[in-house]
Amino acid sequence: MSLKLLVLFWICLTPAFGDQFLNELRADTWADRLASFPSQILQSAVGTFSNSSGVPSGCGKPPNFPLGITLLSSDFLNWSELLNMRSLWAAEPETPEDVVTLANWAYKHGYSLRPRGYSHSWAPLTVTPASQCSRTLIVDTTKHLTAMRMLTNSSGLHAPINVLTQTGASWEDLLNYLESKNLGIFSFPAVGKMTIGGTLAVGAHGTGFPTRAAKLDTGFRTGDAVVWDYKKNEYALRTFTRLQDEDMRAFLVHLGRAFITQVSLMVGPNYNLRCQSITNIRADALFSRDHDNENALANFVENYDRVEAQFFPYTDRTWLKLWTEEKVKSGNALT
Repeated sequence: MSLKLLVLFWICLTPAFGDQFLNELRADTWADRLASFPSQILQSAVGTFSNSSGVPSGCGKPPNFPLGITLLSSDFLNWSELLNMRSLWAAEPETPEDVVTLANWAYKHGYSLRPRGYSHSWAPLTVTPASQCSRTLIVDTTKHLTAMRMLTNSSGLHAPINVLTQTGASWEDLLNYLESKNLGIFSFPAVGKMTIGGTLAVGAHGTGFPTRAAKLDTGFRTGDAVVWDYKKNEYALRTFTRLQDEDMRAFLVHLGRAFITQVSLMVGPNYNLRCQSITNIRADALFSRDHDNENALANFVENYDRVEAQFFPYTDRTWLKLWTEEKVKSGNALT
């Protein structure tokens, strides 16, 4: 079976470095950090970030809110704890149709919908301290939009197998569901509290591309998105197919500016992964552009199924993980 390659590069905080890193980061503005990025698109999309707690005041209940959809006051705290918005209004839709209802209500009343998963994020893409609580509605996908089921394969024994999952489901729940059927995902960013929708929205923790060790398979097959219906002059659900609809490209890494309620993902037979940890490669060697350097990340990417590189800020230390498919557990592997 061909596998996707997962490349993960993220800043890892440990007790030894976490407090120092967060304190120094809080001393700067997020806008200053973004200003050092080469992408002007990213900077203009997320705006600026301040050290303010962003506590809103004077926010009355949203007017004429749809009956039957739970509405409550909710805080927004992201993973880095740098963005803490208090007492925002949040809705908990039970069905994709409820999301459509919310979209049409928001359009009529001048609100912006912001989908929320488990807030496993750094960048202020969902809300910012400049977000007005009187014009922003958080939509919590994790309470009810978590259903999943296998799609019937009617195209023959060799056709791809797909799972249909709503976007509020976590990767851990999906993997457990698939494992019960002896199935697995070709690649995924991490286990635990990360939603399917959130990771697809930002291309979280990596990407997939063909190498000598792994071929690329298109895991994200279809998506049901809330889009504007020009004939009805209102929002509606529409299913997009990645290999057929050109507009599907708008929903790949959409940075939270679209609302996808469910997706189908290609799956295959379950497999075991062996993780080898290497901690003695210096950062300047691991992230070198020199392809003749055997310790360069590019060489590991080409020769292993999956590669995960973590860099500890303000040091030259790295943590490299090499993931390979193994049918039998190695005798010297840790339990």
